[in-house]
Amino acid sequence: MRALCAAIAGLALFTASAQADNIVFNGTVADTCDLSLMVPPTGTLALSSDHTILGSDQLGGLPVTVTIASVGTNTITVGAPTLTQSPPGYITTGQSIELGYVGAGLLSAINKPMGTGGGSFSAGILGLTGSTIVVNARVVNSNGFKLGDYQITSVVTCS
Repeated sequence: MRALCAAIAGLALFTASAQADNIVFNGTVADTCDLSLMVPPTGTLALSSDHTILGSDQLGGLPVTVTIASVGTNTITVGAPTLTQSPPGYITTGQSIELGYVGAGLLSAINKPMGTGGGSFSAGILGLTGSTIVVNARVVNSNGFKLGDYQITSVVTCS
């Protein structure tokens, strides 16, 4: 028994003291903003029953949905709409090119009624999964519309 006690005492002398190490985690949260268009990436313009409005907000038209992922203090700017394509002979006198949008998710307080100008709003911290705005555009023209292709364009930026 004495031999066993001596062996245990001997082991105790060779046992190192307990050690501690730090476990460190580092990370950086950067100001981030990402815009993406939902499918389909373009809207569809449809003619009103009285032939004076060609817009995505008309029966048969489709808006564009933009997803916004934001971390930080970002500003979303939706540029004023422009008519970038129309058929020869189309009379632009008296036309009004309009755009409006409404937010969803964390942007549900955002609402810009149809109008000729663009707009901007603070995105703030929406997270990387994002929230959306649904954008409609239209041309209002009391002269009506010629047969052919029309296109309205607006630029959306995040800064």
